[in-house]
Amino acid sequence: MARGVDALWVGGDVTVLVAVEQVLAAAKQGRIPVFSIVPPVAARGALFDRGANFYLVGKQTGELAAQILKGADLTKIPIRNYVPDKLIVNPKAVEGLKDPWRIPDDVLRRADQVIDGGK
Repeated sequence: MARGVDALWVGGDVTVLVAVEQVLAAAKQGRIPVFSIVPPVAARGALFDRGANFYLVGKQTGELAAQILKGADLTKIPIRNYVPDKLIVNPKAVEGLKDPWRIPDDVLRRADQVIDGGK
């Protein structure tokens, strides 16, 4: 906050995630938004989470493991770099910010979940 940042981004670092409440509190005090790649942070007060849909990642990993355990030919399984995306938006998080933030309607429509507002 002392350096005048405009926003905070929370990555997948477990050290920061354990202390995310303190990050959110500091951001609220500094009246700046927080963004995350880990879904439940928006529900706690971040403006949005955009990252992997960990439920689908787990499901796909399980399906791949099942294929292998059933004897699938590993040379026939394609290598994919596929992580299903998930977007969670918290419109209430713009309230009280020092700069005017607006969430475009198309972003709200594309969101997988809108905190306090539908979907």
